[in-house]
Amino acid sequence: MSKLVVFDFDGTLTKTDSMLELTRYFFGPIRFVIGMAFLSPVLVLYKLKLLPNWRTKQYYLTHFFGGMPLNEFQTVCDRFASEKIPNLLRPGVVETINTYKSKGHQLVIVSASAENWLTRWGDENHLTVIGTNLEVVDGRITGKLNGRNCYGPEKVIRLKEEFDLDDFSEIIVYGDSRGDRELMELATQSFYKPFRGSS
Repeated sequence: MSKLVVFDFDGTLTKTDSMLELTRYFFGPIRFVIGMAFLSPVLVLYKLKLLPNWRTKQYYLTHFFGGMPLNEFQTVCDRFASEKIPNLLRPGVVETINTYKSKGHQLVIVSASAENWLTRWGDENHLTVIGTNLEVVDGRITGKLNGRNCYGPEKVIRLKEEFDLDDFSEIIVYGDSRGDRELMELATQSFYKPFRGSS
């Protein structure tokens, strides 16, 4: 039986938050800073734990991407995944992924980030991507989430929807935050912030 190897993405595999980097990539540094300043009251409420993760994300996505045609958004996401994500990865990540792949294990990313900007990189590196889904109405991004934010307990729910965990001899989880706790409790072996020492 093969092993199921589960990676959180932002912070675990990357040095920075991919949603922020996508926004900077799309709009450039000046518009990014202006947008963040506009959103600062929302971000303060989030830091004070007065606003939940999912609602903060919706405010952010609505401000920057709300109303954008899906095909335009996806084109930029795919380009970002191919051009920029490799430079965001922590040292040792690619080697670790390649080692697991060489042994024939099933690799999956389970992330609170949207599948839109992770799937291309996942496909290029033979990882299944499970992430947050974005609402699309009349072919345009609304900024709202379609379903639950893929965070905390939802990560376990989504993983079980995709895979029968009994098919694997081991479940190995890599994480770095509170949002990965339930996944790590599910694991037969877990690694917390494993790539930090080499970054």
